[in-house]
Amino acid sequence: MKDMTPKELTDYLRDHIHYEVLMLRHCYERMGTSRGLDFNAFLEAFAVHARVLAEFLSEGAKTRNDVRARQYVGGFRSERKDGLIRDTLDKLDEQIFHSSAKRTKDPEKQFNTNLATELWSWIERDVLKFNAALQSPYPKDWMPTGPLPAALPYISEAFASSHMTTASSQSFFADLTKDT
Repeated sequence: MKDMTPKELTDYLRDHIHYEVLMLRHCYERMGTSRGLDFNAFLEAFAVHARVLAEFLSEGAKTRNDVRARQYVGGFRSERKDGLIRDTLDKLDEQIFHSSAKRTKDPEKQFNTNLATELWSWIERDVLKFNAALQSPYPKDWMPTGPLPAALPYISEAFASSHMTTASSQSFFADLTKDT
């Protein structure tokens, strides 16, 4: 784990963990109202944010730059149900994050909304437990509350405008498919 000052940890909590929780909730909510490729996009985005938060809440650091909940709350232990959560995270690795031979067409074996709900519930419980255990100098007001914002305030206009617009991406993909 990376050695960080209390200020660096506070900034990380307010900027990055806040964002991960916000996006996990947004993707989970949108999965319930989306169909087709939109559903797939929100399911995959949910998986990304769930994995980041699962690693944050877990004990072991994979790299020296990892940030973990126990850096804020000494002795923090996840309430994870090792079997179910570990199996679910393994499905994410096999079916979403890697080009694996374990990808399947069998809906009973795929990562699905039931598993997403289990994972979301576990993460939400553990994030609340983590927040309740925070003590000074770490703030308890870092966690997103209330309705989801329409836009993320910390994405700069310059960043947003540097990415392709829908019209330019349509033109780009149309050019790719032209016969030459």
